[in-house]
Amino acid sequence: MSMTRAPRQTSGRKLTPPIHERPSVGRLYFLAGDFQSPTNSWGTSWGESGYGWVDYDLLSTVSPTAGPFATEMYVLHDSTSHAAPVPTPAPSAQHDVTPIQTDRYYGRVGDKPYWEWTLALQGSLTELAAVTSVTYHLGPGFPIPDALVSGTPQNGFGMKTTGWEPRRIGMTIRYQDGATREKSILLRFRSAATDTLSLQNTARQFGQDANGGPRYFWTAYIAGPAGVVRQISSVRYFLHPTFQPNVYDVNQGPEYGFPFSATGWGEFTLQATVTFTNGATQTLSHKLELLGAR
Repeated sequence: MSMTRAPRQTSGRKLTPPIHERPSVGRLYFLAGDFQSPTNSWGTSWGESGYGWVDYDLLSTVSPTAGPFATEMYVLHDSTSHAAPVPTPAPSAQHDVTPIQTDRYYGRVGDKPYWEWTLALQGSLTELAAVTSVTYHLGPGFPIPDALVSGTPQNGFGMKTTGWEPRRIGMTIRYQDGATREKSILLRFRSAATDTLSLQNTARQFGQDANGGPRYFWTAYIAGPAGVVRQISSVRYFLHPTFQPNVYDVNQGPEYGFPFSATGWGEFTLQATVTFTNGATQTLSHKLELLGAR
């Protein structure tokens, strides 16, 4: 029903609307006068605090016999909504999450070096729990230019892909309370573009041996382009003969370089034989570095 606002409102007695029988049907009650001001059975949330305006000529056209004292009209559909738009809540100070990036050299695709990179949000679990989704605006050239991620606070709504060109990535962050925030991050590749595999290790001191000397916890792993490491099926590590056994096969953890961990106190030359999915092998060696670890 189309309603027209009148320049004046006649006085009269407000009628109490009954409970309507079906939710889809509304009932309007009118007051006498040139411009009718009806109350309704939907309550005060409809129209202007429960009132609408109807031109008397429209009423006479709809029901010529109703005269100036019509009391009821049934409405199946209100064609014009006069409800004020619900504003989008503004982001509050608690919506303080920060975009972060990690990357790893992937290898060459054609003549271009590619990196595997991940974008995510950093913040407390409380701050991240307020987020519902993140849209990463990657831009043209990507299979999904605007990637929507609905994750969990634990993974920071992370998104992983590959690329070769540094660029600024826009992000639309949506929150549980309906607020949104626009952020961006300048994508930069920090991992060196090394196209060869190497054997590396990390170490940390964790105690002392029986003679008071330092003992270390160390991890050996294969470093290199992510695309090449993914072609590895297994790694066989050869330790110093004082380790018994001193040969270990690892066929898990390609995303971490097929790591192997042990404890010890002395440095030695570690060797590894890498076996690829196509059956090819490569031998690597590396002097285990412990001194200076804390």
